Amino acid sequence: MDILSGVERVLLNEVAKTYNDLKSIDNKTMEGLALFYGYEILLHGIHLLKQTKRLVLYYTIEINSRRLYQFHANKNQVSVYTLSTSNFCTCNFYKEHILSKQDYFACPHNIAIKLYEQISKSNNDIDIEMFDVTHEYLIDKMAKLIEQSCEL
Repeated sequence: MDILSGVERVLLNEVAKTYNDLKSIDNKTMEGLALFYGYEILLHGIHLLKQTKRLVLYYTIEINSRRLYQFHANKNQVSVYTLSTSNFCTCNFYKEHILSKQDYFACPHNIAIKLYEQISKSNNDIDIEMFDVTHEYLIDKMAKLIEQSCEL
């Protein structure tokens, strides 16, 4: 897992660098991301990023600077939460493909957030509501989310 995380970090650093220079992601970097995440999952993540107009971010600067993002749900849908510092997400794709089948490294929500964090300095299209919370609050929130996702 450490090797995969290292590869992901290198790819995401390349996204930040090329987006900062070119205001887009070059083909070589996109090919690397597609090989790493899977072409269709990457496209779904990019689509989510383009479709999302509002996110909620719970963050703490204590202990490892954790960031928990909430995708606002449409009517009749449950909000989805994902951590940018790992590949955790509360979506069904995460449960089925990352936890059970282990055939993907990250879900589309997690990919969208990781890409967002790399390009956000140059792109202000998404309205983010931010809450600085304690480490204990985030741990409690995560425990409740995990518990809820196990019940579904």
